Amino acid sequence: MSFKYISGDIETTQSWTRPNKDLLKDWFSEFKETPGFSKYEYYAGDSLLKVKETWDVDIFVLGEIDDYIELKNLLEQAKILGFKHKQLVDIFWCSNMFTWEEGFQPYFKLRTWKGVKKIVNGVTVLDEEYSFEEEVIPGLYKILNNTQPSSYTYWQEMYNKGIYENTKRRLEDVLN
Repeated sequence: MSFKYISGDIETTQSWTRPNKDLLKDWFSEFKETPGFSKYEYYAGDSLLKVKETWDVDIFVLGEIDDYIELKNLLEQAKILGFKHKQLVDIFWCSNMFTWEEGFQPYFKLRTWKGVKKIVNGVTVLDEEYSFEEEVIPGLYKILNNTQPSSYTYWQEMYNKGIYENTKRRLEDVLN
């Protein structure tokens, strides 16, 4: 089977498995060596807890940005190392995080891609371009969320079913 996945400037022919804590521990061990890592806090999305149907791992990066080039490299390295460890790491910097008790708060995020493409056995099975507010530096895109995104509604549904918790979880704590 031939496989190719393109996310921004990053390409891989390595397919991935569902989120796996053991693989992610190895990934995290390498990722911590990336320049700029210690400047930020990292939070895990809910896929690392109880959800089995997802194929990606959401990771939220928070903290003051003093170097956009370094942040872009950090986000790209997280994804590259994810592929090395057979994990699809969906990582982005967020201006803030919130819980259900706090309610939705407008936020923006920065990510290193504006589109993704997946080709399996020569057939394009995914080819998406996403909107963004601005390109902060070449290859780093700002997405503004003034209204609840569809993922928020999904999160609320999973929370109401007792699958997701109403808490912020540090990535390192989830992996230990």
